[in-house]
Amino acid sequence: MRKFLVAIAMTLALASKAKADCERQPIYCQIKDNNPNISDTKAHLIAKYVIKSSKKYGIPANIYTAILMQESSYRLNALNKKCGLQDKNPLNYGQKTCVVQDVGISQINVKTAEAYKLDAARLTTDLEYSIDSGAMVLSWFHKRYSKTEKNWWIRYNVGTRAKETMPTAWEAYKSKVKRWL
Repeated sequence: MRKFLVAIAMTLALASKAKADCERQPIYCQIKDNNPNISDTKAHLIAKYVIKSSKKYGIPANIYTAILMQESSYRLNALNKKCGLQDKNPLNYGQKTCVVQDVGISQINVKTAEAYKLDAARLTTDLEYSIDSGAMVLSWFHKRYSKTEKNWWIRYNVGTRAKETMPTAWEAYKSKVKRWL
C-alpha cells in the first residue's frame, strides 16, 4: 500500500512540475501536446525560434505554432507537391510529373518565396531561417488584415482571396488550425 501511495505522490509531483513548466514555456508545451513524438530538444528549439520570430514580427506565437503544426507537423523538410500526368510535352505524354508548391516547416509557397527573395532550399534545411521566414510572411497578413478581420491569420493559407468567394476554404483552415491552439 505504501508503494502505491508513493507512486501516486510522485505522479502528482510530476504533473505539478509539468504544469509549472507549461506556465513558463507555453509554446514548448503546445508543440509537445500537438506532436508528442517530437523530441524534447527539437520542441525546445522550435519554441525558441517561434518566440524570437513572433516578437520580431509582432505576431501571436501560439497562433504561429498552430499554423506550423497544421502546415508541416513541425517537419523542416516538408514539401507539398502537386502531381499529375504530363500532357503538354508529346515526348513525356502520360508520364507522372510532380511540382513542388510549398516548402519548409512553414510551408511557404514557392511563388511567395520568390516574391520575398527567400532561399527555397534553405527553407528546408535551416530551421531558424524557415521559422523566421514564415513569421515574416504571416506578419504581412497581420499588418494588412488584423484591423478588419478577427481571424486574419487564415490568410496565411488562403492568401488575399476574399472570404466571400471562398467561405468553405476559410472555415476549413480556421477549424484545422484552431485544433492545435
